[in-house]
Amino acid sequence: MNIDSSSLIASVDLMGNKNNPKDLREAAEAFESLFINMMLKSAREANAVLAKNSLLDSSQMDMYQSLFDSQIAQEMSHSGKFGLADMLVKQLGGTSETGSLLDTES
Repeated sequence: MNIDSSSLIASVDLMGNKNNPKDLREAAEAFESLFINMMLKSAREANAVLAKNSLLDSSQMDMYQSLFDSQIAQEMSHSGKFGLADMLVKQLGGTSETGSLLDTES
């Protein structure tokens, strides 16, 4: 089951307003969350071969794992530990608000 991520994709509209660094940060975090979610989905699909004919192989479990992966992706993005959002903000000319290692390297 695919989770509709229209709310994440809608935040791309925020990229048009380059004068507001908060909007740029929010759009970068949304993209990072979407990217992490796609990585987790690919990892689950690669592991699906091993889960065939198991007790946990059901459409309900697939839906739960999809929701879980989406939530994990959002939490990882908001924590700032993954770093993709920081790199996007830096690359697009915004200032990093998180105080990550990127700020001390330049």
